[in-house]
Order: sequence, then structure tokens, then C-alpha cells
Amino acid sequence: MTAGLLFAPASLAGDEQNFQLNAKIENLFDGDMNAYYDQLAGVELQYFFLKQERWSHFATLGHSQDLGENENFEASSLNLYHLEIGSRYEFASLWNKPVYGQLSLGIERSEEEFETELIDRTAKDEFIENNVKASLGFGIEVTNRFNTELFVNQRSDEGSSVGLGLAVKF
Repeated sequence: MTAGLLFAPASLAGDEQNFQLNAKIENLFDGDMNAYYDQLAGVELQYFFLKQERWSHFATLGHSQDLGENENFEASSLNLYHLEIGSRYEFASLWNKPVYGQLSLGIERSEEEFETELIDRTAKDEFIENNVKASLGFGIEVTNRFNTELFVNQRSDEGSSVGLGLAVKF
């Protein structure tokens, strides 16, 4: 019985749609980032490199950026770049559409810039950090090419967020 689960039928890159483009928006609700930023918007490219019956394993490369203005500084910006690896499991069906949960873990590079106008000059600061990022999401495949997902992200102790994503497979 155990050997059958370990050697379940799997497929590598073939004729299937192995790439997915995700557009995401998220609200920060905890951590250091939440002190200066409220919302992030971003895009991700996901590659599904191994598919089994209900399991899919993927790698994700993405970028997010802050939305809006920061009340504490004249100008500020936050850019996040991440690389993650994870797994997706289809655990149910709703209106004959697959419902899935996914978990990923990776590294995220954050680049923050602040600019403040002083009497005699403009002060600029830049901070660059690498953090661990974990993501947990639940979604539904609306069609064979489109899906939507609700997710929670944790970025070390820098911030927590909740968001919504829309994706297209190709």
C-alpha cells in the first residue's frame, strides 16, 4: 500500500499547461512593514514541474510593490522579489471545479527607499534585506485556464498579509 503511494503516476513537463501567471493584491496586517505600508500588488510566474494524481509541485518567481503613499515620508517605495518552491493538493470539488490548497516556502528580497525633505537638503535612505517567506493559499479552478485564490503570507518577522489572486494557465 505504501509503495503504491510513493510510486504514484507522475508526469513531467509535457503537453499540459505547466505555466501560470498570477496577479495578486494583498493587505499587510502585522509586522514592521505594516507600520509604513498598507497594500501590495504584484505578479508571479509559476512553473509546475511535477504533477501527480492530486498533487502538483511548483516553483514561483515574483515581484510585489507597495500601493499608495506613505504618510511618514515625502517619498517611499517598497519592492519585494521572491523565489519559492511549493506543493498544491486538490482536496475537493465545488460545482465540478477542483478546490485546492497550496503551501510554499522561499526567500524574499526587500528593497525599501525613503526620501524626506529637510530645510537644507533631501535625506535619502535605502534598506535591503533577505527574508524567509511562507505562503498558504486556498483556491478554486474556475475554468481549465483560470483560477482564483485566497492566501496568507508571512515574511520572517517583517510582516504578515492576506490577499486575493487571479491566475491564467498557459
